[in-house]
Amino acid sequence: MATTHNLGFPRIGGQRELKFALEDY
Repeated sequence: MATTHNLGFPRIGGQRELKFALEDY
């Protein structure tokens, strides 16, 4: 699900979302 969210919100802040997803995992 994290990957989908990251791909669904790339312009909002890919780097930020990526870090959040990685931390969440």
